[in-house]
Amino acid sequence: MLAEEQAGPVEAMAAAVRAHALASRLFTGGVAEGVARMPYEGVASQIRIDYLHPAYGIIDLKTTESLDWFESDCRKYGYIHQLAFYRGVLALAAGMPSRHGRRDPADLFGVRQSLERPCSRRRG
Repeated sequence: MLAEEQAGPVEAMAAAVRAHALASRLFTGGVAEGVARMPYEGVASQIRIDYLHPAYGIIDLKTTESLDWFESDCRKYGYIHQLAFYRGVLALAAGMPSRHGRRDPADLFGVRQSLERPCSRRRG
């Protein structure tokens, strides 16, 4: 449950994603907040995917203070490594063979945290 002061920014970011031509396609026709549990490299693991689209694959939504620094944030916070982990666990959970060397679809999508002018941009 969100407090009222938290709901405004969340609704503004959701509206920004819906208004963005690419994002509106990426977040339509798939499964939101999908969970998979599977041992990965000998460790019990769980992933919660923001959105899994049948054609576009794993879509991970990230908030950022500045879209100009989004790629830097991706490196700083290890988002690319997180996507690789998601790919690996999801492949095992789906009963697919090893994915090493394959590039399954996965994208990070940045949404600026701002009520004044929220906007979004894809980094893939």
